[in-house]
Amino acid sequence: MPIRFARRVLTHIPARLRSGNTRPWVLVAASLVVFASRASFLPSTLEDIDSVNFALALDRFDPALHQPHPPGYPVYIALARLVHAIVPDPPKALSLLSALAQAAVVLPLFALFGRLSSSPDRAVLSTVLTLACPILWFNGARPMSDSVGLLFVVSTQALLLRSLDTGRTTLAASLLAGLSLGVRLQAGLLIIPLWLWMVWRRRTWWRPLAALVAGTALWAIPLVIATGGPAEYARVFAETMAEAAGSEPLLVKFTLNRAARILFDVGLAPWISPALGLGVAVLAGIGFLATAARRRHALGLAGLAFLPYFIFHSLVQQAETFRYTLPYIPGIAWLAIEGLGALAERFRFPRMVESALCGTLLTASAALTIPALALYHVTDSPPYAALRAIEARASRRGDFVLAGHYRFWRYFPLRPAGLGFVSAAPGKSIPRLVEHFLTGDDREVLFLANPRRTDLVSFSRTSRRLLGRWEWPTSVRPFLSGERPNEAELFAIKSPRSISGEGWLLSLESGQLDGIPPSPVRFAYLKEMPVPGFLLVAGVPRNHTADCHLDIALPGVLAERAPCGQPLLHGYVIPAKSAAGKYQRLSVTTSDGDQPLRTPFVLNGLDYGPAEEPGFVQGEGWFHPEKDEDLREFRWASPRARALLHVPAGGARLVIEGTAPLKYLGPDVAIDLMGDGVTFATARITDGRFRLEAEISEGGRPFHEVVLSTSRSFVPDAVQRNGDQRRLALRVYSFSLERLP
Repeated sequence: MPIRFARRVLTHIPARLRSGNTRPWVLVAASLVVFASRASFLPSTLEDIDSVNFALALDRFDPALHQPHPPGYPVYIALARLVHAIVPDPPKALSLLSALAQAAVVLPLFALFGRLSSSPDRAVLSTVLTLACPILWFNGARPMSDSVGLLFVVSTQALLLRSLDTGRTTLAASLLAGLSLGVRLQAGLLIIPLWLWMVWRRRTWWRPLAALVAGTALWAIPLVIATGGPAEYARVFAETMAEAAGSEPLLVKFTLNRAARILFDVGLAPWISPALGLGVAVLAGIGFLATAARRRHALGLAGLAFLPYFIFHSLVQQAETFRYTLPYIPGIAWLAIEGLGALAERFRFPRMVESALCGTLLTASAALTIPALALYHVTDSPPYAALRAIEARASRRGDFVLAGHYRFWRYFPLRPAGLGFVSAAPGKSIPRLVEHFLTGDDREVLFLANPRRTDLVSFSRTSRRLLGRWEWPTSVRPFLSGERPNEAELFAIKSPRSISGEGWLLSLESGQLDGIPPSPVRFAYLKEMPVPGFLLVAGVPRNHTADCHLDIALPGVLAERAPCGQPLLHGYVIPAKSAAGKYQRLSVTTSDGDQPLRTPFVLNGLDYGPAEEPGFVQGEGWFHPEKDEDLREFRWASPRARALLHVPAGGARLVIEGTAPLKYLGPDVAIDLMGDGVTFATARITDGRFRLEAEISEGGRPFHEVVLSTSRSFVPDAVQRNGDQRRLALRVYSFSLERLP
């Protein structure tokens, strides 16, 4: 039924075009259909952090405060305020503007394809396929600037192509080009090359340039004034670009593995289904060859319109953020329809077959997009769901403080009234929380965490409790790929016994892998206890052969020197303190004799607790915590991974669970757990999963080293070409030590 309906629509409109009796109502009807297919699914909450910035800008426009974030989007905010004057709810207002923009883009899209396509029929089909692209369709219901940016870009491109033929739209195209930069700055890559070609062909410079400058000045001057002047705008813009640069992919770190993934993300992923994306890509490839052979001029114009941005997106932007593909989806759709037409001509298909095949693509897209939009419409975004949980918990009992990773900082103004918070900053969320605990504030901290990070290991494991995790439904996630935040976790953190501070590297987010701290001294903080306790410390040297030492000191308790040219794995007995509750500072200083020395030694293990409890640190041979595809935390173990256990009187049970990548290791892998000259447990892995369990007695000494050994290992770069040179053996998901009853 949907295919028959699509076929009727797609054959009726081209027939109207061929007859020369095209009426405005046809385009108006198409725009209404587009609007209804977006506006029916508007969300009730904001989601990506950019949408929060846009919502805040509706009340106060100030890019210095990231309302919105630089470059500022002044033209977009001006349009959003017009809609907001009618629709008071910010999420609805911003999303409605996206739906209106995609409804309005029907006419300029058809005009653009009318200039590029080989026939009016194919211009219609190109317009339909563009608007049916799943990622473009879905973004027509989102509170983001991309759809408005697409409207301005396509309108400008259509006017520029018309100007090449008649010259009558030159000034309008130039003025709109300047305004487009105020919607999304990346529009310059989609407009300026075509604008330069137009002015060169028309042999006119000054009037188009004046119109372009005027269009830019209309938004740029108010933007700079609202930010606080040129110097302040330059500062906040530079800070934003610097913050983004570290996460942009291919130019930062090129590997063949990442290049292949990015090729998928920029080419196939916007169609959500790999099969649908591959079908469109194959048709686009055929269309490229056919157009290159017959209509090179049209291909050249399309290249000027779409190729610079496509290259920029592939190399510089986050390719996994699929909404960034919207500006060049029209180019891919046009090539795909031209390819479909070339096949129809080659095999003498009736024109109805072209329309039916396009209708099939439309139906497949709708089957993917509409169910996802329906769920998106009724589901709170993960940060909002977490905020509701915070409100419920804070209203029930106790005194709380809110903290979180920086990506949630813009959501803090939405917290329950009266709930205090710990300020966040890029790269400083954990240090700020450390400072908070060191002030002696003993209130429970509700921490909004990015589930993909592992830096909460800076606080002792007994102090952290996961309260909940929220993420988008499975069918919605691909449409929101790369958005921030797409998931959220809520932790309760109460009175950490130990805190790793500056210079400690317990997680990949805690510092640089070379282990060189800002100063020769690294600090951790231990809460004084009224009972005897234990302290476990682990570390490894990195590419260092100099003669140096580690001076480990806890005032009035511990003073020890250890060589830093070999792994550190040591336990200490800590006496009771009569005045318990305060944090005492543990310092580790690298030195050569009596001279402080900054050296690449990584402190990667810390545990502290009362003597009657078990504890452990994972040292040499263990890699930093990571998260898998399901956001489960694990650690890679090398073929020989050492750990130090604190075993209380009465003994403890050690349980290790994980998986072995038999695809890379081969079948029948042997693993052994050894220590104290004996083998505690052994296993042979045949299905990829393993579990080792051993009871370890105190034996008159509290500290016991154990070694997890594996018969085979692999180097990821050798099999995936991803630059990872570590030698890996096992993924360990659970390493637990419990006191025997």
